Amino acid sequence: MTRILTALVGIPLFVGLTWLGGWPFVAFIGVIALAGQKEAFALFGGETATPGNLAAFLAALSMVVAPAWGPAIWLVAPLGIASLSWFLVRAPGGQPLAALGGAMAALMYPAAFLACLVLVRIPPAPVVWDPFVVTMGLVILIWTGDTAAYYAGRTLGKHKLAPTLSPKKTWEGAIGGGVGAMAVALLLSSVWSGGLAMPHWLVLAGIVAVFGPLGDLFESALKRAAGTKDSASILPGHGGVLDRFDALSFVAPLAAAYLLGLA
Repeated sequence: MTRILTALVGIPLFVGLTWLGGWPFVAFIGVIALAGQKEAFALFGGETATPGNLAAFLAALSMVVAPAWGPAIWLVAPLGIASLSWFLVRAPGGQPLAALGGAMAALMYPAAFLACLVLVRIPPAPVVWDPFVVTMGLVILIWTGDTAAYYAGRTLGKHKLAPTLSPKKTWEGAIGGGVGAMAVALLLSSVWSGGLAMPHWLVLAGIVAVFGPLGDLFESALKRAAGTKDSASILPGHGGVLDRFDALSFVAPLAAAYLLGLA
């Protein structure tokens, strides 16, 4: 029930802010990115309340804001360097390289990846497709693909996909998720295309089918290394932000690159 209640609040909020676009959408993605980055720092074994983290959070926010306000991109490098310098000098446990590696990864994941979704909703140049429809369609492909993968794996799953990272995931589930995403892409191209032709929707479904599970497995690897089941408990019944947006984090950069290449 808790899981359903969270979805009943979260889904309309996501749809509404995506429809509004502009700064409301940027702020929403910014909150998600910062919460996800905080979880990533914790999973990488670092502290979350240091000057280095503050610089990293500001760098993450700058990456998300940059598609809507270009000058913000110039803040990313100096803030990132400040953050990395802090972790190099003040590394916990006398392991500067390990701390530096974790900090570099947490600087990129998930903020830089999720910032690409802002590029889809707020393109930097005129595009031939509807940004709201395509952004929502991309998320729908991920959600339905994930659901199809769950049920296909549950009913047909026999061959483990990555047993050391996620023992419950199977090849049958991954294939079922891809088929589900393709089917929904065909439906979207017919009834809610947003100016995007069927072949392009199928390409997006292919990106979701391949990179969605990779995002899921990447986060599973982080959680396994950290010895935890969920990345956090901020979303009742769903775990943390990374648990809900792991697939989107990996799909968004590829989808944005493809879509903006069509403009």
